[in-house]
Amino acid sequence: MDIGKHQRKPLGIQVLLFPLPFQGHMNPMLHLGNALYSKGFSITIIQTRFNSPDTTEFPNFAFHFIDDGLQMSSAALFDALSAVKASCLEKFRHCLSQILNGDCENKEPIACLITDPSWEFAGTVADSFNLPRIALKTGSILSYIVYEALPLLREKGYFPIPGSKALTLICICLYMEGSRYNCIILNQMDEYVTVR
Repeated sequence: MDIGKHQRKPLGIQVLLFPLPFQGHMNPMLHLGNALYSKGFSITIIQTRFNSPDTTEFPNFAFHFIDDGLQMSSAALFDALSAVKASCLEKFRHCLSQILNGDCENKEPIACLITDPSWEFAGTVADSFNLPRIALKTGSILSYIVYEALPLLREKGYFPIPGSKALTLICICLYMEGSRYNCIILNQMDEYVTVR
């Protein structure tokens, strides 16, 4: 989006964005950031160092990085989500506290925090600061269909597959999608539905 062609009127309010560090999660969040910026909001991105975007491509955004201790080579994509999530809770809380206390360059009031729903802890942290939170789901329609179907499949006894300990959700997912990344999503949904 070419912001320069539009007459942008700053509102004096910032929005915080906290995407997962994976392309399919960052891109929609960054597009949303561009749209909000064009409407006058200041945009602050809280981002892990793992798989972080090139900040020079987003000169209108402020970036605050969470040191997650991971490097691209130290975590396979399949294990990266768990590793990143495990390392970020307290660092996210600290980063958010600094932003809210005005320890950063942008001192504008904060309208809300927009996070990926996979950052389960973000809601609790936002609540502890009385900060409104919006969860932006970036998944495909398939993930929504599977998410909605899991309780019914369990209720009818189709899942887990009776008599088959070897065939797990990951195996089913690999068969259905051929994508390890989608398996991570489905495993998360399975855990969420189980806890629910």
